[in-house]
Amino acid sequence: MHLSTAGSYLFSILHFLRDTVGLGKSNSQALAGTITLPYRPAPERVGNAQLQQDSSRMAPKRRASTAVQPSEPPKSRRKTLGGSKTSGGSKASGGSKDATEKQPSKRRKVVAEEPQEEVQPVTHPSHLKVAGEMFMMGDGDCGQLGKGEDFMEAPRPTPSAIEGKQVVQVAAGGMHTVALADSGEVYTTGVNDEGALGRETAGELWETSGAAQGKPTDSYTWGRVQMPTAHGPVVQVSAGDSHTAALTNQGYVYAWGTYRDSSGVYGFTPDTKIAVLPTLVYSPVTPADRIVKIASGADHVVALTEGGQLYSWGTGQQGALGRVGPRLAEHTAKATLLQPHPVPFFKHHRGVSAKHTIVDFSCGTYGTFALTADGHVFAWGLNNYGQLALPGQEPIWTPALVKALEGRDIVGIRCGQHHTLALTKDGRLLAFGRPTYGRLGRQAANVSSDEAVPEPAPVDGLDGVKVAGMAAGLAVSGCVSEAGDAYCWGFGDSHQLGKGDDDADEVVPRRIAETKRFSNRRVLQLEFGGQHAVLLTVARDAAPAAPAAQQAKRAKKASGSAAPAALLAAPNGGAALADAPSSAGAHAEEAEQPAAGAGADATRAEDASEQPVADQNGAGSAGGEGEAEAENEAEQGVGDDNKP
Repeated sequence: MHLSTAGSYLFSILHFLRDTVGLGKSNSQALAGTITLPYRPAPERVGNAQLQQDSSRMAPKRRASTAVQPSEPPKSRRKTLGGSKTSGGSKASGGSKDATEKQPSKRRKVVAEEPQEEVQPVTHPSHLKVAGEMFMMGDGDCGQLGKGEDFMEAPRPTPSAIEGKQVVQVAAGGMHTVALADSGEVYTTGVNDEGALGRETAGELWETSGAAQGKPTDSYTWGRVQMPTAHGPVVQVSAGDSHTAALTNQGYVYAWGTYRDSSGVYGFTPDTKIAVLPTLVYSPVTPADRIVKIASGADHVVALTEGGQLYSWGTGQQGALGRVGPRLAEHTAKATLLQPHPVPFFKHHRGVSAKHTIVDFSCGTYGTFALTADGHVFAWGLNNYGQLALPGQEPIWTPALVKALEGRDIVGIRCGQHHTLALTKDGRLLAFGRPTYGRLGRQAANVSSDEAVPEPAPVDGLDGVKVAGMAAGLAVSGCVSEAGDAYCWGFGDSHQLGKGDDDADEVVPRRIAETKRFSNRRVLQLEFGGQHAVLLTVARDAAPAAPAAQQAKRAKKASGSAAPAALLAAPNGGAALADAPSSAGAHAEEAEQPAAGAGADATRAEDASEQPVADQNGAGSAGGEGEAEAENEAEQGVGDDNKP
């Protein structure tokens, strides 16, 4: 009898161990959806590789019936991607008393309620504690507007809310949107075919991931990402074509989704194709290694440490990582590309210190800009249209000094796919790169020509407007004034310019149309995705945004280290004041130009070029010269990455 009891007891203990620590489960089961990758530097490996152009998954499309449809559209983009909507969880049954319950004593015990700890709003130099209301513009047929499966588009600014939550930062990906609540919670909506939402939704990806719990959520509406809490709350988010990244207040970086190259899905880590749940990808070793800012391009992520060092990871095509040469881009081990490694700043330039301390940076679709403490600007990545303001049209594989911006007091940069915007200390906006669709906002530029315009020059139509922040998309641009007004220009067919039924392109900045709900709003941030835009706003009567100098002081006090004005106003690298990563769907425009070695099919190329990228406080719009140009590009493969 005693032996039997002891056996039962032992059996219970074994069950307990199995359920709590995974005893008896395979490693893949125990670690499903979670991979921990502490940073370990690895030496670069040398190899030979032919550079292939990355094809974008985000193809902006013209609305005319003759518009070319992207070939082989990802199955995930179909409306069924989000799966059938699931009903909300049933309410817990209330306290009906059990008939056999003991009678309570006549003297009731008074139990004092434990005081609830007040949740402090998360803060970051880019957004501090300012929370606001989100407005959406553009196409929403994949759920990226967060308003349900039946809400197909928003020609004008349309509210999109997360019930009971205040939002402090937004980021737009290729076909998904990310919002950071003041509580540090992360919410996502949109396409989840490659894990960009970081939460369970209906679809083949989750059914085969091994991480599904049988409780899929709706991908067409906002849903919370279950973030690990070991390293503090999230203070900043960024989004790319098929990935999302999140920075915690302790300097750790989590990410989920995947990175793509010209062949499709390249991978998320050396051992994982797609991460469906938040995964730790960077762990600081010393205080100086703590990350203070992140930004996303289409398929790469860049992070800045407290010590002023840049790290990059993702796919290496077009030179976006700044640390992998053309012969290595395709055959370098994934461990080198998909894990964080330092971006080297080796070369000594006349008048420039050989040791560079980076204070801010911005990611474009396939490129990156960095600002140093002594006021210099470096760039690397795709340069086929002069978007890096550097000589030639070949990709730049390692950081190069941008002499065209020397002495211009640049405080922020936002780079799209084929063009770039630069903000000066006195609030002037410069543009350079590809002129088509009017994305440069320069009337003298020939919008019908694909000729590169590498010389930075002022954007027209902003007389009397002091710019506080900007954004560059695939074929669109935008800016936010110190007064909180938003202006957009470029490709208008996806309604990202917020002009209502008018979908014509804009050659010069045009203020976003006001609606009854939007008329009294002041814009804090503006982000552009592949075919949509997100604005974070506050009431006009709210306290005005602090000037750049004041924001810098506040940011320094909040973070304990100096922060450039450019880093302040926008999460992701540039909301109101500067460069937020082109995080959003940075994918595509480049695809629009498949040239030799590009690898993108003609149809995708066209789509890509028309689609805008995501950026905070900077608008992105894909301009449209009309269907003829788009179709010609698609048919002829115009605009390859290595050709103007």
